[in-house]
Amino acid sequence: MKRTIKKGEPIISLSRFLLSYLRHCWLFFIGSFIAALIYANIILQIPLLLTSSLKEESLVFSLSLMYMLLLLAFVSAMRYYCAAIFSERMVLFMQRDLVAKFIQSSPSFFCLRSGGEVISTLVKDSERIKTILSITVTLVLRNIIMFVGSIVKMMGINLDLALKVVGVVCLIITTLIFIAKYMGNRIFILQQHEDRAFNLISDTIKSLMVLQSFNAEKELMRRYNTQAEKTYQYTLRLLLGRICIIFLSVFALSIGISMVLMLGAHRFSIQTMSGEDLAQFAIYALMAIGSIRSSSGFFGAVLRSVDSIKQLRDFMMCQVDIPSSKSSIKIPSPSPGSVSFRNVSFVYPGASERTVLKNIDFTVQPGETAALVGLSGAGKTSILYLAMRFYDPSSGSIELDGIDIRHMSLKDVRQYITWIPQSPMIINASMHDNIAIGLPGATRAEVQQAAIDAQAHEFITCLDQGYETILGDNTVILSTGQIHRIAIARAFLRDSPILLIDEMGSALDIENESKIWKVLREKRKRRTTIFISHRFSSIQETDTVFVLRDGIICEKGTHDKLVQKSSFYSHLVGLQRSKAI
Repeated sequence: MKRTIKKGEPIISLSRFLLSYLRHCWLFFIGSFIAALIYANIILQIPLLLTSSLKEESLVFSLSLMYMLLLLAFVSAMRYYCAAIFSERMVLFMQRDLVAKFIQSSPSFFCLRSGGEVISTLVKDSERIKTILSITVTLVLRNIIMFVGSIVKMMGINLDLALKVVGVVCLIITTLIFIAKYMGNRIFILQQHEDRAFNLISDTIKSLMVLQSFNAEKELMRRYNTQAEKTYQYTLRLLLGRICIIFLSVFALSIGISMVLMLGAHRFSIQTMSGEDLAQFAIYALMAIGSIRSSSGFFGAVLRSVDSIKQLRDFMMCQVDIPSSKSSIKIPSPSPGSVSFRNVSFVYPGASERTVLKNIDFTVQPGETAALVGLSGAGKTSILYLAMRFYDPSSGSIELDGIDIRHMSLKDVRQYITWIPQSPMIINASMHDNIAIGLPGATRAEVQQAAIDAQAHEFITCLDQGYETILGDNTVILSTGQIHRIAIARAFLRDSPILLIDEMGSALDIENESKIWKVLREKRKRRTTIFISHRFSSIQETDTVFVLRDGIICEKGTHDKLVQKSSFYSHLVGLQRSKAI
């Protein structure tokens, strides 16, 4: 989901989104508001103190000033503390909800979203919102209070002159609103450039070894430098715009108020305004200028944060395309474990021109082992994705023990099935936790037994810290085959009624594969297994082989029968024997 420019994005909608998180930290928000109010009020009292010092003793004035400055320092610290706490807590809950949204989303959610964009929203946009909440909002709030207070004080001194100041300010604010609309669209474009640079870095890190193997370092640096230069040039343009805003606001306001003060000086000369009133009026006018000047410096940050809030809000509001059934049907325990596809057709989201599966219809009975074979792109892995309900079929239904999985909760479906992908994931945790990811409460003995069954215990014990060895994402201390055996150990530990395996043999040597299949054969009386394989030695003892071709099941039967009657299946077997696949 790319950042988009929507004209007239309702500020009320974005404000409502922020306010929904304010309930977690409203006390600190109120504390920062009260501190800003007290701070502004103290500043507004200083002109009165200065003019009254002309009539009082210097000791009284000094003590009063020290007291006010001490109180000013205290409320400044409290404002900063409260603002920091409430912004940290708000962003914390935003990030929690965002991560929960990502975790609960189906793979189709990420079809149109790059990993760099997701991380950018989670980190960069969240930090930008935190900054605007902790610093900018409270400072702008303080400046607004000081500005309004200065205007009120000026009205109390001389209403006519104060109204002239208000007129000048209204004219400047109207001009700034038009400039804000112009700069707003430019800021959206800048953040699109930043996202592209972020995506380049993210993609490079994920594929660094592959890219280095092609000696692509110079090309990558060229692409990144080009994108970074575009971002830099656009940043300079926006910086120039922000400088113009500051110059325009301060210069115009200074000229306007100077003219008003000249009028006040004229009135003083004709004795219609006292010198004390003129001095106070001038000080409050300068305070008003200072408030607007200070706030205009945050103008760009506010505009950028609005886009960050919108981006985060849009992610939160994305509809879950694979919803969990609210009135879910539960399968009786112990469950038999049958899997049925009923005339299933499927098209991947965003790829409507190509039907991946066409009228797939088969049933695997409890305790049976079925194999899916076919050339690459035939739709074998898509069948496993649909069984796990990562996607919903375009038509037809998928049933577990006679129950449509759309009528079951997602948690129950995935508790009922264990899936071993072709490229298993390693999380940044200990070896024990990696194996026990599907059964967090598993004991060490249970984890070890699963590892033994998966032929993984031997290499695990050879690691420096054994089962306590910390594994990182994309770890290089394990081979591909060892990572695959960890995934198989997870499946054995979880012991679900249905096991789905995608190309287990592709990462295992023949000896370990035969040992694992021996364990699977011992356990398959109480487990239904569906696996994909290009290694026909593992298919020979299966109950049923489903042969896929161009998204349809063209043949099915046992290995021996298909070899005898099927020219296409025999062709696949011959290809493997000749090491073509």
